[in-house]
Parts: sequence; structure tokens; C-alpha cells
Amino acid sequence: MSKKYSEIVAAIDPALKANAYEVLAGMNIQPSDFLRSAIIYLVEKRKVPFDIKHVSPRTGYEVAAPLCVNTEEVAA
Repeated sequence: MSKKYSEIVAAIDPALKANAYEVLAGMNIQPSDFLRSAIIYLVEKRKVPFDIKHVSPRTGYEVAAPLCVNTEEVAA
């Protein structure tokens, strides 16, 4: 029997994670529900609705990606 769900692993700064969990708890939203909703939006709309920022594990510096990247625009 196959699993109904698949896990995603992400490296998150511990303080950022704690803050996010606190904000989500105040909104009565589970972290998994938030992430699942973001992924559903991505698949349905084919774009990201917010700025993507990440910290390079190699350099420790924050890197920003373009706002609302649309996969159809990238493919063109």
C-alpha cells in the first residue's frame, strides 16, 4: 500500500520557524496546512504569490528571487 502523502524537508532558521509557528497558531492554522495551501496555489496558478527569499547555505547571505514568477513566462 502506498502512502497517501509525501513529506517535504526544508532547512529553516530555528528562530524564523518559531516565529512562523507562533503566527500560524494565532491564526489557528497548522504549518502543514499553510504549506499545502501554498503548493496548491503554485500548481493551480503556475506562479508564486510572494517574494521568494532564501539564505544560501554556502555563504549565509539572503538571496531574493523575482516576484510572482510565472512558469509560462519563463518557458517563453
